[in-house]
Amino acid sequence: MSIVNTPTRIRSFVFAILLVLTSACQSPSISVTSTAPTKVNLCYSAISVSQSTLLYAAEKGLFKKHNIEPNLVFINGGPAAATALVAGQVDMCGIAGSNIINTAASGSDLALIGGLINIQMYSLVVRPEIKNISDLKGKPVAIAQPGGSSDISMRAVLTHLGLKPDTDVTLLSIGGQRDRSAAMDSGAVFATLVSPPETIEATARGHRVLFDMADLKLPYQHTAVATSRKFLKENRGAAINVMKAISEAIAMMKKDKSSATEIIAKFYKLDPVKDANSIEEAYSVVVLKYLEQIPYPTQEGIRREIVSGAASNPNMSKLKAEDVIDLSIIQDLEKSGFFTTLYK
Repeated sequence: MSIVNTPTRIRSFVFAILLVLTSACQSPSISVTSTAPTKVNLCYSAISVSQSTLLYAAEKGLFKKHNIEPNLVFINGGPAAATALVAGQVDMCGIAGSNIINTAASGSDLALIGGLINIQMYSLVVRPEIKNISDLKGKPVAIAQPGGSSDISMRAVLTHLGLKPDTDVTLLSIGGQRDRSAAMDSGAVFATLVSPPETIEATARGHRVLFDMADLKLPYQHTAVATSRKFLKENRGAAINVMKAISEAIAMMKKDKSSATEIIAKFYKLDPVKDANSIEEAYSVVVLKYLEQIPYPTQEGIRREIVSGAASNPNMSKLKAEDVIDLSIIQDLEKSGFFTTLYK
């Protein structure tokens, strides 16, 4: 029966009920939870397989699934990305742990909330005329930027192999992996650090791996997710959802080789046929072997980096791993059973 055809008293009663309900819904005392996605400015600081997880999450709609609207931007190099985080130009970023340690030593409130790669996986690649480590004496080698991951790692591997950085060899700031590889191709430098899949590419061009740092099996915060403690305090829910999306991306990449290699090829601008070996190395080594299923930052790796960095930066000696790490988000996700559901 329609309201129009009902008796007058019944119509009046129905309208009164509707009026009460309408007023209640409009009352300021009734809180309505918004379902609008949270906008988050995200950056990645290197063209690396580990940071392709952010692109994967964006491409596969995982940020959207977890109620995040990402503005994903590339900032070339960890030091520049850390500066952008400190300035509030970006909210969260894929970045090497060393950059966050450096800013923390200067008093920033940046923190590592996720650890994507927790081992040192660079390889020291040299020109063909370099037969052993002593051949590098007196020659220039390439890093990205002073204070960045490649700088700290280059100093570590040279020291491990018996050379003194800045004394036996000259460290030149060149740029990203592609730029450093090009400098080595031209003969401007004689060694650099690369990670998969560029290891295959470098050897295909006649260079060779002199030392694989992964063989040391040392904890190291190669790739992490960082934010400011201010953002974490004010937008904890968004930070949790970003980590959910990235963690789900890791799980999907491990399970679905086809979609993972598709994104890796896109990220590196590789040809799926011509560069099949490079793509395979990136997937089998980085995705399957080194990407963390439960992405805790490595406390031991951070401690090692603090001790190493304190030799040239006395302010670092005052730091503890807890000063640059916040484990609470991953702890909460693990307690909730989130990671168990990802790997059923």
